[in-house]
Amino acid sequence: MADRNIVMIVDNVKINRIMLKELIKNNFRTMEAEDGEDAKRKYMVFQKRICCVLYNANMPDVNGVEFLEYFAQSGHLAETPVFIIATDNYVDFGLYYELGASEVFVAPFDPSFLNGKIKTFSDLYNRTLSYKTELAKVKNEVEERDGVVRNVLTSVFEFIHFETSAHITRVKKLTHILAKSFAAKFPEYGLTDELVQCISDASALHDVGKAAIPTTILFKPGRLTGEEFAEMKTHTVKGVDILNDFGLDKTKPFNKFCFEIARNHHERWDGNGYPDRLAGDDIPVAAQIFSIIDVYDALVSEKVYKDAIPYEKAVTMIREGECGLFPPKVLEAFNDCEDEMRSYLKAALMLRDSQV
Repeated sequence: MADRNIVMIVDNVKINRIMLKELIKNNFRTMEAEDGEDAKRKYMVFQKRICCVLYNANMPDVNGVEFLEYFAQSGHLAETPVFIIATDNYVDFGLYYELGASEVFVAPFDPSFLNGKIKTFSDLYNRTLSYKTELAKVKNEVEERDGVVRNVLTSVFEFIHFETSAHITRVKKLTHILAKSFAAKFPEYGLTDELVQCISDASALHDVGKAAIPTTILFKPGRLTGEEFAEMKTHTVKGVDILNDFGLDKTKPFNKFCFEIARNHHERWDGNGYPDRLAGDDIPVAAQIFSIIDVYDALVSEKVYKDAIPYEKAVTMIREGECGLFPPKVLEAFNDCEDEMRSYLKAALMLRDSQV
């Protein structure tokens, strides 16, 4: 930012350019442009070093109004202040200010006032640009850290749970399809595209708590005993414990959805789920959405301990509540996008037409 110290003087009259240059030469470097088009070309080359533009309101090719409109439409006005130079008192000050001019100078003007205004606005714009640059840097760093957290947690889940990256990719894609359908059908929930993506990403960590389940239970090939199943169900609260160990900021949507899905994806609409026996809309919407995906993927996929259930039977089981009562609105969204999900699964699992 320290190099943004060039004032571009735009005037078709040479003596005017010389006069302005003389007035500010002790405080700023200058660059001259003979007309509006010349100013546009030079600005595109030197814009990172130009701190402001002094523009003659009565330029014959591109007048002050037209230049301000161009500068605003191209986004340059957010980075570089424009000062309009007028030669008479009949100038429309209001119009220029409305179009974004930082100041309108009417000749003759006081050199101290001119220099002071240029310095004030240039410093303000430079500080703003510096702030935006730092903000973007911090945002990138935070996103990078979040990405690391996601990758670490996903790797832990994949390693401990013996789930493949293909499974994680599949679950995320199915969740995205359903969440997008739900968001479109029920806009009152305020699920933007960004939040839909966060729910999709968070779904990859739904069973992270299984990292804390004994392997004798986790990988048992046969049916679990009542005691073993009770222990298996604790993966929901243990998942939250694991996420808490990472010190995740729960105010961020992605992190919030991670906690909600990990803990509540086995809740059911009638309150007969676990671990909190939540019912209705007390169940977080991210968990509502993923609850169907968890069952849907489990039914149609082949596992170590079971064969895949025929597709149509699996969908019927979900719709008729054989796997617990799912949220009615989520089920509506599921029905709307089921064809898309079916097509995706067919390709992802390489199923034959007869299987779907």
